Formats: sequence, structure tokens, C-alpha cells
Amino acid sequence: MFLTPEQLQKLTGYRRPKEQKTALAAMGIPFQVRPDGHPVVLCSALEQKPGRKGPRLDQANVPA
Repeated sequence: MFLTPEQLQKLTGYRRPKEQKTALAAMGIPFQVRPDGHPVVLCSALEQKPGRKGPRLDQANVPA
């Protein structure tokens, strides 16, 4: 499952792909880039892991 465009915008604070990629890299969140240049983030990349600090996905906003 991937973050929606809305979730990605909320997470990074940016609408433009170039700025989103910069923000994701600065936060240490792994992502891939689609052929159209937009970043793609797996929901599992934001799950809180023991000893890891940083952003995590609000599970209430993830479609089932």
C-alpha cells in the first residue's frame, strides 16, 4: 500500500514532486520515483519501529 497524494502532501508540507522528494530525503524516509517524476512512499516505511524516531503514518487515514 502506498501513501495517497494527499497523505504525501500532508507529510512533506509540499505539493510539488521536487520539493516532496527533498523533504522525504531530509526526513530519512525511503521512497521511489515514478516515471512521471512523482515520489512514491510505502505505508510500511512510516510504521514506528523500536528505537526509531521520526514521522509515522496516522493509521486512521489509511484506506482499508
